[in-house]
Amino acid sequence: MAYLTLGPHLQAALLCERVTQGPDGLVSIVRLMDRIVVRAPKMLTEPAPSRVFCHAVVILKTGSRPGKYKLRPVLTSPSGKLLGEFSSEVTLPNEPDQGVNLVMPIQFTASEEGIYWFDVKLDGETLTRTSFRRVVLRT
Repeated sequence: MAYLTLGPHLQAALLCERVTQGPDGLVSIVRLMDRIVVRAPKMLTEPAPSRVFCHAVVILKTGSRPGKYKLRPVLTSPSGKLLGEFSSEVTLPNEPDQGVNLVMPIQFTASEEGIYWFDVKLDGETLTRTSFRRVVLRT
């Protein structure tokens, strides 16, 4: 029988176009990103790089481990090149069902075709990994 860890718990980790957060703290996520489609003429050997502007959203719940943590999202290209590493101190409250919503605007250049990985690390431990794919359609 498997048991859940004590926390913190990851509620969401994603890349999206836009995020709004109301005065009540509720988060609205707009246009999740899981692909970037680039159209290029067949005669081009390499299409122009895509400049990507998006938001990284990480939502954590305390569980039974309140306190301060170092959150470090890391973005890598299909070839493993580091594209961005972000760091933020977070403080999780005492209530187990409460937590923090982190919204980070990020921008980078996607020049490779393939899968880009977004790893979410908390105090050096990888909580999860999500991805998006750059697809080149030859016309």
